[in-house]
Amino acid sequence: MTHFSFLQLVVALSAYISAVRLAVISRLTSANPPSNPESAKWFLVLLIPADAPLVVAGILLALDVFWLDMFQSSTPAALYTVAVWCFMFAVVVLAIHHLVAWINSLVNHSPW
Repeated sequence: MTHFSFLQLVVALSAYISAVRLAVISRLTSANPPSNPESAKWFLVLLIPADAPLVVAGILLALDVFWLDMFQSSTPAALYTVAVWCFMFAVVVLAIHHLVAWINSLVNHSPW
């Protein structure tokens, strides 16, 4: 994967998280709010640990991709390395979110 393709992936994931956040906020402020608004508010807070590292990774990858054009010098290797670590952290947090959602679905919505 090229660094630019990686940047595209990070931006797409961050945009997805933003869309989820906007949907939850829209539901909270609608005429028909959720039955448990505190749960939705906590969900919004718990999105931050996944979204923030993606934003940092995106900034670092953008610098990595465009460094030569902006500064006419070689790109510091640390930019890409830190971006990968931020991305991996965000992926682990998102995986934990999915795991919790699956368990919640099984416990609260299972037909058994």
